[in-house]
Amino acid sequence: MLKTLLTVSLAFISTTLLAQLFNEDFKYSTGASLTANGWVAHSGAGTNAIKVVDGLAYSGLTTTGGAASLTTSGEDINRNFPAVKDGNVYVAFLANFSAVQDAGDYFLHLGPTTLSTIFRGKVFAKKSGTGFQVGVTKAGNTPNYATTVYELNKTYLFVLKYTLKSGSSTDDEVVLYVNPTITEKEPATPISITPAAESDTDSDIGTIALRQGTAANAPTVKIDGILVATKWEELFVKNDSPSITIIKAPKQITSATVVDSLVFSGSNLTGNLFEVVGNGLEFSTKKDFSTSTTGLIAYTIDKSGVVDNGKVYLRIAKTQASSITTNLVFRLDQKVLQSNPAVAIELIVNPPANEIQAISKVKTLAEQTSVKIAGRVTSAGEINNLVYIQDATGGIPIGGVSATIAVGDSVQVFGKLSNISKQLYLQSSEFTKIGTTSKVLTPKTITTGQLAANEGNLILVKDVSFADKKFVFLPNTNYTIAEGTANATVRVWEGTDIDGRTKPQATFTISGVVGRFNDGYQIYPRSQADIPGTGKPQGAVLSISVDRTFDVAAWNINWYGNTANGPSDEALQQANVLQVLDSLKSDLYFLEEVSNPTAFKNLVAKMKGYEGVCSSAISAGGVADDAQRVCFIYRTDIVKSVSTRPLLTGATNLPNYPSDPARFWASGRLPFLMVADVTVDGVKQRLHIVGIHARANTGGTTGTEADRELQYRQRKYDVEVLKDSLDAQFPKENIIIAGDFNDDVDETVSVISSTKESSYKKYIDDAERWQALTKALSDDGYRSYVSQENVIDHILISNELKTSYLSSSVGVALPFTFLKNYTSTTSDHLPVFARFQFIAPPTATEPALGINARVFPNPTADVIDLDLDETLSKQLLDVSLSNSQGFMIFKGNGTWDSIKQQLNSDLSKRSAGVYFLKIADKQRRVSVFKIVKQ
Repeated sequence: MLKTLLTVSLAFISTTLLAQLFNEDFKYSTGASLTANGWVAHSGAGTNAIKVVDGLAYSGLTTTGGAASLTTSGEDINRNFPAVKDGNVYVAFLANFSAVQDAGDYFLHLGPTTLSTIFRGKVFAKKSGTGFQVGVTKAGNTPNYATTVYELNKTYLFVLKYTLKSGSSTDDEVVLYVNPTITEKEPATPISITPAAESDTDSDIGTIALRQGTAANAPTVKIDGILVATKWEELFVKNDSPSITIIKAPKQITSATVVDSLVFSGSNLTGNLFEVVGNGLEFSTKKDFSTSTTGLIAYTIDKSGVVDNGKVYLRIAKTQASSITTNLVFRLDQKVLQSNPAVAIELIVNPPANEIQAISKVKTLAEQTSVKIAGRVTSAGEINNLVYIQDATGGIPIGGVSATIAVGDSVQVFGKLSNISKQLYLQSSEFTKIGTTSKVLTPKTITTGQLAANEGNLILVKDVSFADKKFVFLPNTNYTIAEGTANATVRVWEGTDIDGRTKPQATFTISGVVGRFNDGYQIYPRSQADIPGTGKPQGAVLSISVDRTFDVAAWNINWYGNTANGPSDEALQQANVLQVLDSLKSDLYFLEEVSNPTAFKNLVAKMKGYEGVCSSAISAGGVADDAQRVCFIYRTDIVKSVSTRPLLTGATNLPNYPSDPARFWASGRLPFLMVADVTVDGVKQRLHIVGIHARANTGGTTGTEADRELQYRQRKYDVEVLKDSLDAQFPKENIIIAGDFNDDVDETVSVISSTKESSYKKYIDDAERWQALTKALSDDGYRSYVSQENVIDHILISNELKTSYLSSSVGVALPFTFLKNYTSTTSDHLPVFARFQFIAPPTATEPALGINARVFPNPTADVIDLDLDETLSKQLLDVSLSNSQGFMIFKGNGTWDSIKQQLNSDLSKRSAGVYFLKIADKQRRVSVFKIVKQ
């Protein structure tokens, strides 16, 4: 964990040199469970297992390895160390808290060798304003909290001291230090002392334990570098054992050995660089070292080497072309440390880790190296919660920043190098804004072929265009841009103000920082200003108010109410779902993937004027409260439920079903029917409302093609059985089918080679009976599943409702534009919606009061026109045209001259018969004209 401090050469050293009892640096692979690496679970084994994450950094100290990540309500683990029966036990560790709670709880403690339930020396943390306080107990759960309030997301050094005494059963002492001065002398005053009269340990202290407390009380914290010793000086001591070892060498070095403690010997040395590292070398300036002139022409020192807290990283380059077999010899204070050297070299060191280093040099260092850098902010946290900074030599992202900053601020950062999917970044433990003068950096103009050479930098690329110009930018989504014949990837991150905006339709100049994902480099725009030409999406312009229409929406709400799947914060998901539903203001909601009926009831209870009902047909494979079901929520003043039931419950005879018939409709998640009377604007219609959640696909290209083919054929069979049943049982009813179709209606989203046909092709082909309203969204390149292309949430209607549908009213809602982290906190689907207007059959056949107009020619073979008085000819009118059954075939608002062409276009396509033209002016005076088409 804690190695050496350059200026005073202090170190946590190995147990081979001093009597340390335990040292844990978590040098395991990221994501590894600690119970698979020597730790033992004593409570909640396997539940929310404690795993390894990126390690912590602390100014003046060097850490290696990872850290243990503790949250709440899960596994508690422990490790033994040699038992201490009297005297002191010291435990040093680093801790970084990202969240604490009001009541507080303990997260680390000691115990006897046989732990049982005897927990002793407990370290607590509780919330205090925007920060936290810490305290200790010996045995109880009411600690003495220190008055100091510490900051979240900052790394602190803790030392817990347990003193065993023999005078009584309550005289052991426990104290706590935070950020003590690193010297060989223990501080005089701790920050917290255990309450009096608490019970001592039964026998000894021989166990260290990490604890994840209750969901309501426990902190979220990373723990790194645990070290247990019996003396303070065994934690922080001077290291007098210098050594030299190779840490990196090119393939051209065929052999390399350490001749003695300070001499490196190698053979077949070529002109490439190699690195050695010296441990425990005390020096502060270059002149502590000297050289002879002998042989210096053979080698030069590349000053990119660094000193990392007393560990000297030295890079040496050979300048001669010929191959030389030689020894490299260090000299210290004019003293030759190895006799008869063939070549002597001068040791040149860069600034230590607690001095500022160039970003370009930092990016060449090994991960887990602790460094300090400085620069200007180029992105203030919009991109994957990282802050990007840049100096004169380059740029790099910074993690763990909680400070409020802006682009152009000057900052200093201390932290440890790490990576996310090969993206190098500095995990900050200290982040400081310097000065008050802001300077926004000018992007560097490059081509797309130069992205790799500018990782982390603020750049600009001219004359690019998006390959896909349809729909809007979605959060956490990649897009391809073209620069001439070259392509590059642009990623729009959730957290920018770009998502939800339309894409530029022409060539433009893009700006942003260069990021990396595995072996690919991407442009990360930071705001709308980085993509000129974006705009707000233009929805359908409809002049009809919502109180005169019937509005429906379909939305998959991602395992709603399920604590094991979907969003982890159920309360936040409910609040967000309510906010989305309120924004839609629909009269009827089709909701899919409702998991818990009680959670659904709680949701509906918070919606004034609405009621809800769920299907009893659920997906198999789990407890009913954890399964998935289709539900409706509807306005009680608009929708009166007549009956509800699952459909196809009797469909037991399924000839040639592609799989086990028990898997029909996702193993039981049958379509859900509600028969309802809907009254809008004084007109009542009986509707048959069908909610569906069809069988899903195997994600992407995972699984075998045979698996994906089978799921496609199952879904196709399922939805075609539904169509046949509806056509047979409800041939003349007004039907709306909506929900998660798990397929697009223009072509299938299934990754199969046998066909591109949609599972719903029979509906699309039967245009006389069915209309997929949302196919228009598919045609326009929209998507309803955020992470993948295509619309898979749809609204279908029977032909009886075609004239009631308001043309162009279908759409996709974009709740991620007002909900932070929408896909992780709320749903991975977007709602789709549509609007309807019901028109009562006209009763008048002659002009009514208020409109002075005449229709001509009437009868007509094709088109009609109106004679209007001068005041009406320039006025906005509400105009509709209905057939003799009362079905509306045209609806518009505007002056008569602006809308008559579209009305006549619709009328010309209709068969001969009687039609009714309804006209209303702004005073709501109405006339209805009977029109005979020959």
